[in-house]
Amino acid sequence: MSETAGGTSGTLLFVPAQDENATATVPRTVRVHDVRSLPLPPSLDREGFAVFLHTPTVTACMMPNDIDVSALNGVAKTISAATGAKRVIVFDFTVRGAGEGETGMPLERDESGEVVKRKADHRAHCDYTAVSGPRRAAEVLADFAPDISLPTHFAIYNAWHPLIGPLRDNPLALCDTRSITPEDLHPVDIQQAGGRKGQVYEVQHRDTQRWHYVSDMQPEEMLLFVGYDSSEPTRFVPHGAFDDLHARAPVPPRASIEFRALALFD
Repeated sequence: MSETAGGTSGTLLFVPAQDENATATVPRTVRVHDVRSLPLPPSLDREGFAVFLHTPTVTACMMPNDIDVSALNGVAKTISAATGAKRVIVFDFTVRGAGEGETGMPLERDESGEVVKRKADHRAHCDYTAVSGPRRAAEVLADFAPDISLPTHFAIYNAWHPLIGPLRDNPLALCDTRSITPEDLHPVDIQQAGGRKGQVYEVQHRDTQRWHYVSDMQPEEMLLFVGYDSSEPTRFVPHGAFDDLHARAPVPPRASIEFRALALFD
């Protein structure tokens, strides 16, 4: 357990406020509450994220070719059971790490399939916006299920878990969606692999935001959080890796994997 009762403190990168003389993201030390100390476990419907026990389909010793359709289907089944979705399509995954060689797999793949390294992202951000969420969902269906039309209710989720535990190096912080205001979110256009255009929200810090993490997280624990939900198109869950200022030794190098999935409900 961290030195701060019920949580810890750590540094995330935020969009500067208008009165700050900065052109890039600025570090902020924030209070990060431990999910394990909450009176009630977080839920997708309330905070926008939840923790589920699962059997990992990907381990630290696996190579890229081992992450096949059956592995992705295992993640899809976990998400379907957790959300009640009629169909779940896992369309992307990314492995991240803090050091070289802590896993047998590459930490990222570029457009040509070459192995490149991807570190933990310390920016407080949302993967999708009110514009890019529906657009990405339509692209996923066009690529994976062109015979299906986008239903009225759909959602994009991020399913995240460590590959090595306990996770103490650059853990993932998530912000309670109820503590976010529209003024906190700043849309930024980005260029994705293959020339695809994306858009994310970068986040401006406010003292009213409530950040959470899972202390000493294990590979058998999965964080599932909302990227975009058509039933609540203004609800987003900012997240980012943070430097835990009270991390308890030992602190093995961080290795984690995240899956992005489209869930169809109607």
